[in-house]
Amino acid sequence: MRLELDVGNTRLKWRLVVASGEIVSKGVNVVTASTDSFGLGGLECSQLQKVLISSVSSAEFNERLTNHWISKVGVGKVIVAAARPVMGGVDLAYKNVSALGIDRCLAMMAAYSGSPEGVCVIDCGSAMTIDYVSTGGSHEGGYILPGLALLKNGLLDGTANVAIPDILHKGVFPGRDTEECVGRGVNLMLRATIISAIAVARELSIESIVFTGGDAEFVLELCGVECECFPDLVFEGLGLYASELGLL
Repeated sequence: MRLELDVGNTRLKWRLVVASGEIVSKGVNVVTASTDSFGLGGLECSQLQKVLISSVSSAEFNERLTNHWISKVGVGKVIVAAARPVMGGVDLAYKNVSALGIDRCLAMMAAYSGSPEGVCVIDCGSAMTIDYVSTGGSHEGGYILPGLALLKNGLLDGTANVAIPDILHKGVFPGRDTEECVGRGVNLMLRATIISAIAVARELSIESIVFTGGDAEFVLELCGVECECFPDLVFEGLGLYASELGLL
C-alpha cells in the first residue's frame, strides 16, 4: 500500500492506494504550520511500502513533512517529486524547471498520457493555472491567474462595506444587489477566462481540454463547456512519476 500526498497552498490532499491501484481511503487536511497536519488519524504506517509527495509549499514546510514520513516509514520509502526538463514525454517550457510548480508538471504528465495528440490542463485551485501541451509533448507555456478564493479575497481586501458571499451565486446575469453583483462579477471573470483559454488552445490546434482542482466542477458548470474533469490528476501524475523512475 502507498500513501500519496498533494500539498497545495492551503490544503493537503491524501489518498491510500493498494497494489492493484484501488483507492481505499482519501481525505483533505488544512495546511498549517503545525506538524499535526501531517498525521492521518489511525493510519498504520507499517503497512506502507511507499509515500509519494507532491508539494508546492515552502521549503521549510516540505523539509518537515518529508522528515516526518521518513521517521515513520524509512528513508528509502519516501519519494518527493521534483521537476525535470522532460517528464512523461512532456518537454517543459521553463528554462529553469525548478521554478515550475510540481503540481503543474504532474498534472501535465497525467493529462498528456491520456491525450498524446495534445491537451490543455486547467487547474482550478486557490490559483488557477492553465497549461498547453501540443502533439509530440511540447509544453507551449501557460498562465497563472487568481482562482475563485483569491478573486473573492481580493475584492474583500480592496473594498469597504461590501459583503462577499461564502457561496457565489450561480450564473453570470447581472446582479440586483451588491452581494449578488459581487458573486456574478467573479463568475463572469472566471467564465471569460475559461472561454479565452479554450480559444488559445484551438489556436494551438489542441482539442482536448482537461479540468482538475477543487473548484473544477463549479467552473465547468458555470462555463457550460463539455470537458473532462479529473479531480485527482496530480495524484495520477505522481504514480506516473514514480513509475518512470522505476520506484514503484
